[in-house]
Amino acid sequence: MTQLYAEWDTTNLTIKIGPTVLPQALRNKTVDELKTINWYPVTQNYTIVPYDNVYHDVNKITPSLANDTVTIDYDTVWKPLEELKNIFCGDINGLRDDKILEGFIYGGVKFDSDEAARNNITGSITTINSGLLLEAANPGLTVLPPTITWTVFDNSNVDITPIEMIALGLNMSGWFSGVFAAGTAHKTTVRALATPEEVVAYNFTDTGWPGNNIGGTIASVTPPA
Repeated sequence: MTQLYAEWDTTNLTIKIGPTVLPQALRNKTVDELKTINWYPVTQNYTIVPYDNVYHDVNKITPSLANDTVTIDYDTVWKPLEELKNIFCGDINGLRDDKILEGFIYGGVKFDSDEAARNNITGSITTINSGLLLEAANPGLTVLPPTITWTVFDNSNVDITPIEMIALGLNMSGWFSGVFAAGTAHKTTVRALATPEEVVAYNFTDTGWPGNNIGGTIASVTPPA
């Protein structure tokens, strides 16, 4: 563990700088030489248990000098309730975004789900719908191919029919909306909590999120029995 140091203000009995790694200009000095300019090795006693420091502010620093070593005791308090809620809501947004990017499974095949992939799917569906309208208006005219070759999550290809692609897009939209709705519900719950302890204890990671297997069938992958 890296030894930390602090500059001690002998007049006001406070820490002027530190705890910190020793400044570069002082690293060639011995401990005894450092003491002559009021730099001392530091030990830190943290009282932030059991929660991580991200949820606390330092309320008071109490330094003391004993046996030529500065010891710093940190008295901590919860961060303001609204700040804690903002931290948790930011974490919820991060988890939501991770879930959106993890891909979804349709017809037993995993598809990409980042923004570019979603735009490609919706753009393909727009083209398919235009083709269906054109074919409906012109009996005997064939515009759409029987299948579309689509590159999926593992960079392999799957053949999917135009109708299957439309169904995939509808299911994808429902899943996407569900992930955002779950994130919103978690944030609403967090915003309604009354104490820091309740906020820190709230588990948003394991419940409420829709799974990424959105059902469906792809005939080329699993032909009808």
